[in-house]
Amino acid sequence: MVTVAAGLTIGGKRPLLMMQNQGLYNCFNTLRAVCLDAHIPMVFMVGQFGFEFDKMGQPFSQSTRSMVRVMEPFLRAIEVPCHVLNSVDDLTLMDQAFEEAERLRTAVVLLVTAPMSWN
Repeated sequence: MVTVAAGLTIGGKRPLLMMQNQGLYNCFNTLRAVCLDAHIPMVFMVGQFGFEFDKMGQPFSQSTRSMVRVMEPFLRAIEVPCHVLNSVDDLTLMDQAFEEAERLRTAVVLLVTAPMSWN
């Protein structure tokens, strides 16, 4: 999926990769090769699957679920910018993410809360 999106990016398109948090962890090596090493800009929209409803509005670090809790520290460790989408008002971050990815020539991750939650 990441390499197909990379091809679209090289061809002048602006793909948006959508996945759950487990998928991002799973494709880390490809993300590293394509975005961090080859400097192909790409935007990932990642659902924080497992984020508890009663923790909405709190930082992901408050989650009891490791997949949710370690996502932001993981992205910081690999120097991938991320932004949190908590509401419709945050959708303007999508355009900003594409601009940032292009300017920095790397991946940018948009972390989504409510639509991907369960309790």
